[in-house]
Amino acid sequence: MADWTFPRFFFYLLLPIIASMLGLLLIPRPHPDTDLEKEFYCNRLWFFGLLTAMSVVSLLEDLFRSHLTLDLQLGIRVAILVSAGTGFAVGSKRAQLPIAVAVLFLALAHIGIGFWRL
Repeated sequence: MADWTFPRFFFYLLLPIIASMLGLLLIPRPHPDTDLEKEFYCNRLWFFGLLTAMSVVSLLEDLFRSHLTLDLQLGIRVAILVSAGTGFAVGSKRAQLPIAVAVLFLALAHIGIGFWRL
């Protein structure tokens, strides 16, 4: 049985906390004159920064539990980390769509492989 401390418990709660914050950034409060593109570019650094942090926390969690294995899941998580870091660093409007599509595809692949292994 593991020794649970508050810092360890908080660390395991970081993934759902960050996921909730990402959801808040993606879906703005509805107003009739909300410009979604403008909202995205206002929140772009926060979104990709949190997505990068989420990838790092996920990798650290597996590393601390000694479950970090070299497999397809690890490769996908590293690819998400690189894509999110690129989205954070590159502000070009032309680059944002391919980065968003890549992150979406990688996230769906990560989830799909996880369910396939159940």
